[in-house]
Amino acid sequence: MAFFSKKPEYEPQPWVAPAPLPLASPAPAKYGIADAIGLMRSLPDGQDGDLVIQVVRATLASLKVQLPDIIADAQKKQQAIQARIDQGHAEIAKLEEKLEEHRREIAGQMADLKETEDVKARLERAEQVAEDKAPAAPDTEPEKPTTAQA
Repeated sequence: MAFFSKKPEYEPQPWVAPAPLPLASPAPAKYGIADAIGLMRSLPDGQDGDLVIQVVRATLASLKVQLPDIIADAQKKQQAIQARIDQGHAEIAKLEEKLEEHRREIAGQMADLKETEDVKARLERAEQVAEDKAPAAPDTEPEKPTTAQA
């Protein structure tokens, strides 16, 4: 039986497990204060607000969303908003300082203009007075007598 005595032409390789496939579903997105605000806006304004809050709390808990995480996100958002508000106030203060500086500059220029106008008017009056007191200068030379040659 030659069949059993023949050696195989290939060497068997040891079995290697394939690399694991990545998870099909990504990690759930973090539920933050922006989502909570959107949810609260969509709810009707009713007389029993506490009941609505309890239902929202229970619903979020069933989705494994922790209220302390949302509260912490809200705190971060509050701090960021307050920082932007403070920055806006600081920018306004700088602009108000510049406005005041420009107002002072304009006031100085207006005072200078008024003084210039006053001095100009006085000089014009002095010039007019000088012209009125000065003897009238003849416009033309006096005529010379002509002699008749006859």
